[in-house]
Amino acid sequence: MRTMFMVADDPNNLPLEFLKNCHRVVLAFNNDEQGDKTASAVLELLPSAQRFKPSYPDWNQELKAHFYEVEQQRKQQERSRGFSL
Repeated sequence: MRTMFMVADDPNNLPLEFLKNCHRVVLAFNNDEQGDKTASAVLELLPSAQRFKPSYPDWNQELKAHFYEVEQQRKQQERSRGFSL
């Protein structure tokens, strides 16, 4: 399945006809008041879309935390195998 990422600064600028024909549309807006407003506006236009909210206030922090966790797990696995730097 192909994945396309798209950024829009205004819900009214979305290619709605194209998105209505997509199998799955996922909204990834920040976890703040503006993100909630924008997601609500898009969901009115595309009711079949799904919203994913980050646990942190924004996606940058969410991704940093995720990659930090993955790196810690990798280091732990190396330590358990007897590797060290």
